[in-house]
Amino acid sequence: MLPVLYRQSYEALQQTLQQLQASITVENPDLKGFRAMLQTAKTQFQQQILTLDPEQLEEEDSAIALRLQSIQTEISKQLRLLDMDLLFLQTARQPATVQQRYVQIGDRLTTLIRYCEVVLGDEEEGDEGMG
Repeated sequence: MLPVLYRQSYEALQQTLQQLQASITVENPDLKGFRAMLQTAKTQFQQQILTLDPEQLEEEDSAIALRLQSIQTEISKQLRLLDMDLLFLQTARQPATVQQRYVQIGDRLTTLIRYCEVVLGDEEEGDEGMG
């Protein structure tokens, strides 16, 4: 079972990621606003999730602690890649390339949201999530 603080932190990150996903799917998305919201997601992850005390988990279940550590590593990587995707989108000139970048950003956001779902669903679903 996840401690309340873990649950709240991942729910907040998931909500921000869902807002990002919604903002990128509109026609003519506001990339400046997207970048600001992406920075918010990165800050949430760094300040609210990476600072959580893993000792709280290890007392209850070391398997969950190890799984969370793995997922946090992946989230960190995906957030960095999302930053790069946005940079590539902003420099793309060909309509096909621009469209490809939007799809890639959407896919990456879906992956990030899925990681949050796995963490939040662990206590109900066991090990059915990603893996």
